[in-house]
Amino acid sequence: MNTGTHPVRVRRGAAPDPHIVELGKLMLTRAQKLGETLADRLCRDIDAYRDGIVVTKDQVAESCVANLTFVLYSLAGHADVDVSPAEHTGTARALAGVPLPAVMTAYRIGFRFMWEETLATARAAGIPTESILDATARVFLAQDTFTQAMASAYRQQLTARILEQEEERSALVEALLSRRITDTQSLWEAADLLRLPTSGPYVVAAELPAIGKLGLPAIENKLSARDIRSAWRLQPDL
Repeated sequence: MNTGTHPVRVRRGAAPDPHIVELGKLMLTRAQKLGETLADRLCRDIDAYRDGIVVTKDQVAESCVANLTFVLYSLAGHADVDVSPAEHTGTARALAGVPLPAVMTAYRIGFRFMWEETLATARAAGIPTESILDATARVFLAQDTFTQAMASAYRQQLTARILEQEEERSALVEALLSRRITDTQSLWEAADLLRLPTSGPYVVAAELPAIGKLGLPAIENKLSARDIRSAWRLQPDL
């Protein structure tokens, strides 16, 4: 299940510095190549990206180019920074199962890379020092903004997936308790999905909570800590 997010825009009130606009345009002409170079570095330095199984190198490169382009687009004099590429990256990486710390490390490496390339380009183009400092501040502001947007989208998608998995587990437990699953193969598959043993003995427990309250809070985690596997179903009549 995918969750929709609304693009966040950061609006700049001051008139753009013509030197920074020039710098942004120079960098934009190299955005595709820079994104591909950055993808090579990320796939080399980050374990989650190295083998190309969870996320392919082409997907990493596509994300790098998109994020770099939108940041450089703002440096080139456009009023708004659209962080939807960062939101898309966060959602996609959560769906792929990439750990959030790995994605945040990728953003840290990526923005440092962009800052180094921007600085080198500015010096080669003779951009004044004051404008270089302003451009540096904008890059670091973009890093904060994009990283926050990515992490927020990642957590939203992760929460949605956890809720979806809990609903699926609850429905499977209900099917077992109501004896809608009867053949041996399906029972074994259900036990595997619920992380239950395929042979007994089994214990059935029930708790009658107050109205609107959850019976036996966190019971599955507490039993799991004692190496006891369990599956639970909330019933309206218990």
